[in-house]
Amino acid sequence: MSMSVNCNRGQWLVGLVLVTLVALTGNNARAEDFTVEISGKISNFTDPQRKVYDLTEKDIPVIKQATIRTSTNWTKTETFTGFSARDLLTKIGATGKFLDISCLDDYEYTIPVSDISKYDLVFAYMRNGVRMGIENLGPLALIYPRDQHPKELGGPDVDAKFIWQISKIVVK
Repeated sequence: MSMSVNCNRGQWLVGLVLVTLVALTGNNARAEDFTVEISGKISNFTDPQRKVYDLTEKDIPVIKQATIRTSTNWTKTETFTGFSARDLLTKIGATGKFLDISCLDDYEYTIPVSDISKYDLVFAYMRNGVRMGIENLGPLALIYPRDQHPKELGGPDVDAKFIWQISKIVVK
């Protein structure tokens, strides 16, 4: 079976160029360009009308940085650097008991805020000194210090709490 396409060589070339440009530029946002929308039981907003705090690259020098060296089910022992989850919640004036976290791939998980103080969690944007893009857990991932607490933080229940490609957080 053969098919014929009715287009001349010029149209074909223009189409090829357009497809190539889309492939080269589409969804190639820099790892530094991230926005995580935080809403719910918070008192500090970047957008008071929408009652949200948009966490962005600009917050990196403002919120205390923290590092966790640990392994995950998906990585060997590595160094994760990012926002101290505790200091982030202080910065946004969070008063809830839970965080509903949504990801770019539609994964959602709820963690208790008590985990943040118990384990000093990190919202990481760097892994081994390299900014994390969407293709490698970024732009933001919630990291637990699994290796420091192997009995408490081992197993599939805890693995579900390692959340990456975070796009939205609702404080409840």
